Amino acid sequence: MGTGNGRAVLDVADEGPGLTAEQATRVVDRSYRTDHSRNRTGSANAGPGPALGRGARFRLTLPLAEEHRAPVAPREVRRQEPRRGLPSPERPAHGARETSMHPTTPDGDGSAANAGTMAELDDLLAELGAGQVESPQVVDDRVRALVDAITAGADVDRGSAPRGPAPLPVVAHGIDADGAFFDAFDPGRVRAVIDDSLDAAIVQDVLRRGGLGLDAGRLAEPVGAIRARYVEADAGHPVDPADPHHQVVRDLLADRPALTRLRHLVGDPDLDVPLPQAGAVIRFLDAYPRFWAALVPRITAIRFESRTADGRGGGLFNLQDDRVIYLSKLRATPPGAYVRLLVHETGHATFEAILLDGHRMPYELDTDQVRRLVGRTDPGTGRLARQVRGYWDAMSDPARTFYRAWLTLRADRGRHLLGLDLWQDPAGNRLSPDQRRGYQAGNFGEFCAEVFMQYAMGDLHPYVAAVLADHTTPADVRTAWRNAWHVLDAVAAPILGERAG
Repeated sequence: MGTGNGRAVLDVADEGPGLTAEQATRVVDRSYRTDHSRNRTGSANAGPGPALGRGARFRLTLPLAEEHRAPVAPREVRRQEPRRGLPSPERPAHGARETSMHPTTPDGDGSAANAGTMAELDDLLAELGAGQVESPQVVDDRVRALVDAITAGADVDRGSAPRGPAPLPVVAHGIDADGAFFDAFDPGRVRAVIDDSLDAAIVQDVLRRGGLGLDAGRLAEPVGAIRARYVEADAGHPVDPADPHHQVVRDLLADRPALTRLRHLVGDPDLDVPLPQAGAVIRFLDAYPRFWAALVPRITAIRFESRTADGRGGGLFNLQDDRVIYLSKLRATPPGAYVRLLVHETGHATFEAILLDGHRMPYELDTDQVRRLVGRTDPGTGRLARQVRGYWDAMSDPARTFYRAWLTLRADRGRHLLGLDLWQDPAGNRLSPDQRRGYQAGNFGEFCAEVFMQYAMGDLHPYVAAVLADHTTPADVRTAWRNAWHVLDAVAAPILGERAG
């Protein structure tokens, strides 16, 4: 045993018969012996750890604690800026599912020590010392039992469904499903006529009213005229009902108190969200008078028009980090799509967090990767399966029910999920209905947030009612939606509180 380059080095060797290449791959199998006549349970040599033979040599290298390292001459270390990649819309866009890369620290020999790798090594050494390294068969059995536990009961029908006539949406969505409206008002062209929040407010109200027979190429002149009329009305001049755009001016005047209220709620007196978007947010909060009180204890702030979310689909919430809801500046986005993006983020902070008891879901569960572990029999897979099983067993019954519904509904890139057109994010990614279905299908957490938003806004009720009434829909899909609705009624409805009106 010795030290060098900031590391402790332990060598173990003997002069036995040695190991073949195939045998070397199995040295951590607690019951494996190179002599097949003795490779059986209960032999005199049975026990934990590898058996060493002639010519076999093992080296274990571990980093020394800082106080035991020899001093080294200082050297120049160039600081690198972190890489900032922009995920595609299909990738997770929320902090609860961000990959956390442990920082690497240069060692004396120029190599890197990864904290995650060292933690895994600590676990492996502990298992070796305690004789707990599992055999491949035990690992395989553990993984298969985990898969069975997750999928068992998916076909049990909870017997819940939307009741009564579908309510009107809290805020009208007003965007067609085929993308024609988006094409007519492409954000790249619309932004050319937007100089400030008032221009954005005018454009948004035109979009809210279905375009008023215009398109992106014919917006400049009406926006200028409406702006002049609004400034006059704001100064106290009456709005002329004969003006062809008088209703837009009236809409903007009606939304002014909403911006004042929103500034007060979020504690930002300088907030300059365009009036129709502010109005949409306040209409949602007015529809659920108890929701704000349920949301506030679970977040630290809401940051509107923040650049933090620009590369994350336009919205971001990280339960494990600062618990701030970030929403990008989306000046060319219709108010109906805008408020749905915001409510989606509140779904992470409330519905998902409550459903999962505030604990981050393991990546393998969140992305439905557990079944890919089948056939892998290494000790690391065994440890992972134990961790995932522990998380699964701790989940509440509603959480497991909702998860199993998602497993069914995510098939075929979410073909049986509801996808709404949420326009475009700041990076230029199209948030089309297909993208939103794929987004939910890719991550359980995004399914939680998106379905909560659809349930709260009143969009999901008519969709699920139609699915359940259509007997050509596969039976497992109908069961999944009934079970999902059961959980929404049990968990999401109390979060929202009774809808006013």
